Order: sequence, then structure tokens, then C-alpha cells
Amino acid sequence: MASSSGLPIPPMEAVRMLLLQDGTAIGSFQRPLRRHVASSSLRASPGSPLSRRTAVCLVLEPAGHCFSVIDASAFTSGAIQRFSSASCPSAYILPLRALLAFRNLHAGDRPLYVHEHHLQDVQWRQGPLPTTFRWRCGGFKLSAMRSSSGAYGFDSLDGLARVCLDATGTVFDATRSVPVATSRADRGPRTRTTRISQRFFRSSIPQHWAYPASVLVAAHHAHLAHESTFTIDVDASYKTTPAPTNHAFSVRPHWAAVAMRPDELPTPALVAVDVYDVGQHVQVPATTLRRPLVAEWTRDASFHVLPTSVHALLTADTSILVFAKGFFKHYTSEAPFEHCFTLTSVPPPTTSRPLYDLTAICNNMAFLHESASQLRPAPSAPSPATIDANAIVEDQTTAVGRFRAFGDGRVRVVFTDRTIVATDAAASTASLLLSTGVSVSILLSAPPDAYLPYNAASNSREV
Repeated sequence: MASSSGLPIPPMEAVRMLLLQDGTAIGSFQRPLRRHVASSSLRASPGSPLSRRTAVCLVLEPAGHCFSVIDASAFTSGAIQRFSSASCPSAYILPLRALLAFRNLHAGDRPLYVHEHHLQDVQWRQGPLPTTFRWRCGGFKLSAMRSSSGAYGFDSLDGLARVCLDATGTVFDATRSVPVATSRADRGPRTRTTRISQRFFRSSIPQHWAYPASVLVAAHHAHLAHESTFTIDVDASYKTTPAPTNHAFSVRPHWAAVAMRPDELPTPALVAVDVYDVGQHVQVPATTLRRPLVAEWTRDASFHVLPTSVHALLTADTSILVFAKGFFKHYTSEAPFEHCFTLTSVPPPTTSRPLYDLTAICNNMAFLHESASQLRPAPSAPSPATIDANAIVEDQTTAVGRFRAFGDGRVRVVFTDRTIVATDAAASTASLLLSTGVSVSILLSAPPDAYLPYNAASNSREV
């Protein structure tokens, strides 16, 4: 289809993709500005459609069976276009294909959504695909698993699945064959298959990849220990694991992820204007959606939010950036060890790193980490147990004396010089019975110098 000016309509390019913790995927796509002499005068006009980029946002439901389209026309008409993924219009096939690949890449333990309608590379296989994978056990040679780049690879016995671990021992990439269609033929059923990729990290290994991932971790440890061989499950010849399931043909579409107005859907949903703002302006942090994120993709890097850290895979040099406990660790191929720094000491740009803004990437990682900490549900405090006031909850004896704590918070210490110190439940006052028989009451916040050793020992429990 051509435009009224005779110029071909360029395809939409992905500029940002997000995966929320509930499984909702958001993709922002823009058409590149046209480069044609016939449109040079139009590009000079700020109001020309060719002189500005407008975003088209696709919101994919958690199960992947349907999606909503949010663009500028949605706010004019007041309605969101919604389609099932299986009947996707041709104008959105390429964006939906990219968004589904991103969603499946970071699906984790969630079921996959792989439909024949969205695929580019498919092949026929005689007979059905197995529902399990078999992996070798026993002894392994490190030289057979480690590539020239330092990464480690492990294939299933049938060759239908492969898992790789990068040289730093941080990122796993897995590929496997998935059925997308079945056809009856004279020689029996045939299955149309495709290969899909998945990515995960040491702290978030999906259950169906647990065994091959453990083998690769053992290989990485063997390399660090300068060992050439290692063994896994020597009592078994092979290990069977379930294959990730494809739910593209088993569940009906259900639209509940995004609404034009907050009260349009009964369940808590994203608001279209917030989604469009994040998609139209890439510099707006994704944390403004106030939803827990799993992954974010931009042209410069992909960000991965884990329980205690945030990882970034940088596109330009395939390096890895990890943020945890206020520190960044940058793993690059040109350095044997990681480079550590904080947010206030980000290295300045160098000639070897001219293609991305490291400061902006680090700031985004800090935003994601802070947002994840704020949105993570606080652990519910256990209800206080009813303890008898005179019950001894702690009793220990050392060379200095005997320490006992009671159920109501009182503390009693008997020192070896026969001095007895008893503090009240509020830890504000203490009574001392000295070895001479004299009784003294003191404030724990301002004890006399003569009783400082007793006070310090009682409060610090160094008895």
C-alpha cells in the first residue's frame, strides 16, 4: 500500500518494550522518518506528519491471546482497538511478532504463546514433538562444553533444546523447538515447528530449565577451579525434564489489561494515556506506570529486574551491567575482571564506549531497582505470641556471669563478683545489688561512671 504522495509506507520499528510482573507486555513502535527528495519540503514544516514521529502502542494480555492498540486516534475517538492475536490484521503482524518474541523470551515459568500466524521461520517434522527433554548425566569434559568466547553450552540428547551460559556465569540463553500446527498426511501426522528463545538469570531459573542450568553452573565452577572434568548425577544415565508448554491453542482471549478510563474495566487495569506517554516518550521512566516490571527493552540495552538486583545487557558491545546493594558491576570482554562503581562515580565516555550513554543506563537501573523495592509487598509481620511475663526466653552463662531475659522484656544479670543487675521492661532504669549488700537504682541513659562496666555488659549482652 502506498501513500497519497506515492512514497512507500515504512514499517514500524520497535523503540521500547516492557514486560510486567503479571505477564502483560507493552510494545511501543514508531515509523521512521521518510528519506526522499519529494518530501524534503514537507519535512521542513513542523506541523507535517512526516516531520514528527508518533507512537503506536500494543498492549499484549498476560496469556498472549489478544492485544489492544493505542495510538493518537484512540484519544480522538475515545475507543481502543482490540484484536485477538490469531486474527491479527496485517498492519500489526510485524509489531506483534516482535512483542510476542520479547514476551516469550522472558516468560520464565509462564506458558508460551507461539502461533503459526506470527512466525517467520517454520519447518515440518514427521510425527509429534516430545513433551519432555532428556539430558545426559554422569561425567562431563569442560573442553567439549566451552566455546572460544568462554560461554558454555549443553544440548539435550534429541537435539531439540539447547541451553547456554555466558562467560561471566550470569546469563542463560535457551532455545527449543515448539509445535505450532499439526497436519494429517499419508505417512502419518506431521508437526509444524519453530525455534524459540528464552533468557533467564542465576537467581530466576525456570523450573523446566533447572537441570541443564545446574550442569552449566557446575561447568563454570569447574573452570574457575581449574578443573577439566566434573560429574553430575552419576547414578543415572539421563535426566528427564518437562518441555515448556505452548498455550496458543488452548485458552480463549480475555481483555483486561488496559482501559481508556480507570473505571472501564472491573479489574485494576492500565490507563491508556499512561501507556501511551511511556511509549511516545522513551525518556520517561517505565516506573511511572507504578507496576512491577520484569524486563524492559530499548535500543541501547535490555533491563532485567530480579528479586535483589537489576541486570542490563548492553547492545553495542554485548557487555553486562549488574546493579545490587548500591553498586554497579560492569562485565566487558576487554577486561579480565568486572569494573565496580556507584551511581555518583559512573565512568565518563571513552573511545571504546561511544555508542551508548552509560550514565542514562545506570540511572534507569537505579529507578527500576527503587521501584521494585517500593512495589514489592511487605512481608506480613507475625502476630505477637502471648508469652508469660516471668517466662525465661533466653538464658546463657559465660565467664563474665549469667544473663537471663524474661517474657515481659526484663533482664537480669548475675556477675561473677556477685553483683546483680536487673533492668526494667522498658530498658530505662536498672537496680544494682552490689556484693557489699548496697542497693542502687540508676538511669540507663546516664549511669554513674562507677557502674558503666555493668551497664555496658547488660545492654550489649556481652556476659
